[in-house]
Amino acid sequence: MDEAAAVSSLIVSVALGFAKVYLGDPEALAFPLNLWLFCGYVVFLVQFCFWQRIRSCFVAPCMVFLDKLCIHQTQPDLKQEGIAGLGAFVKSSDKLVVLWSSRYFTRLWCVYELGCFLKRSKPLELKILPVKTTAILLLALLDVVLLLGS
Repeated sequence: MDEAAAVSSLIVSVALGFAKVYLGDPEALAFPLNLWLFCGYVVFLVQFCFWQRIRSCFVAPCMVFLDKLCIHQTQPDLKQEGIAGLGAFVKSSDKLVVLWSSRYFTRLWCVYELGCFLKRSKPLELKILPVKTTAILLLALLDVVLLLGS
């Protein structure tokens, strides 16, 4: 999902760069520079939010189990049911993405989920992403937006 959004926004950025070089200054065209740059952001967000629906027109959809949303967080009996079914979800998964924070290994179901995934015999694809990466990317995006606005 994120790869498709990154690739499509890169393609749009390169196309807009070629358009700027070969068509001249964007200010002289119908769109001001900020709207040209904004197109890359729009393409990224559309791909990021709707890639599964776009992809399902061509191939089978990719299913995602997000434990934070699929396991009830406040009602203990529903939480226990969700944790009990976690092994089955992990067993049928091809990939595991861990959004790691310093609290990750303090939650027993997170350790159980990772253990179930690592115990499997078929080839694994495990990605560990620090939660702080999101904050860094958002700050970088805000910096770019503020620089374009001035």
